[in-house]
Amino acid sequence: SQNFIGTIFDVVVTSAANNGNDAAIRFDGLTGRLIGEFPNGGELTDPRDIVQEIDGSNTVLINGGNDNVLRFDATTGNFIETFTEFPELNGGGAVFGPDNNYYVGARSLGSIVRFNGQTGDFIDEFIPSELVDFPRGFVFGSDGNFYLGNGADPATGGGGGTVIQYDGLTGQVLNPNFVNDPELSPLDVINGLDGNIYVSSEFPFGQDDSVATVRVYDVETGGLLDVLDAGLDAEGVPILDAPRGLGFGPDGNLYASSTGTGSVVRFDGATGDFIDVFVEFPQLNGQALNFVPAEN
Repeated sequence: SQNFIGTIFDVVVTSAANNGNDAAIRFDGLTGRLIGEFPNGGELTDPRDIVQEIDGSNTVLINGGNDNVLRFDATTGNFIETFTEFPELNGGGAVFGPDNNYYVGARSLGSIVRFNGQTGDFIDEFIPSELVDFPRGFVFGSDGNFYLGNGADPATGGGGGTVIQYDGLTGQVLNPNFVNDPELSPLDVINGLDGNIYVSSEFPFGQDDSVATVRVYDVETGGLLDVLDAGLDAEGVPILDAPRGLGFGPDGNLYASSTGTGSVVRFDGATGDFIDVFVEFPQLNGQALNFVPAEN
């Protein structure tokens, strides 16, 4: 996310279509209070990842369900333009790479495709669909390598369960089982402030008894370092349920969307301790989140 520590920020969460929101929803970064939706001039549908642009333009890109990526003003939320369209993109996760290009998880194709970060023109298929059951979150790690959450097939719940390591320059496979954790079903994958890899997990995927955690892996070895668990509420119900998007806020804390509870929870960015349920919004089907300057 953009660095504006010391200023007031808001949290924007993309809410997928099947809960009726179909929108990017803004919450106050201090209180978690609902502010409203991004105006939908770009006909945003079934939004997934939201990514801060890196050119200093104060804009965000949102992957939509119509095989497109849309550009919005980060402060006002106003639609600006269509950044790119690509057949069968069905974009999920996305990041800007060290080459300043835009990488998108093409869920219909099972691959990672690369677009010019300025023009939106298609460049190539960076990661082919081989080895990938279903592309979830991914990130260029602090070591320069590319880490892809190989998720379970959402239709069957089968497959996946690993984080694959690729060469960050060539896309060649370095280790198909870089993370070998029998209790992992990966969803989002991000860099931690400590340089390690943070992964939201719902294991077994799509089951009533799934365990929701955020798991921390050593970027050098893939070994499990920590498991972040929000625990149970007063009624004995898990506070974190079906987690998706992760992000470290300008305040240094870790935010995680909890689709099963329509909420966003916070963990201490240094200790991993659960802080609180920051956002409660029953219809929220949060897929990804990011941090934007607050409107004046």
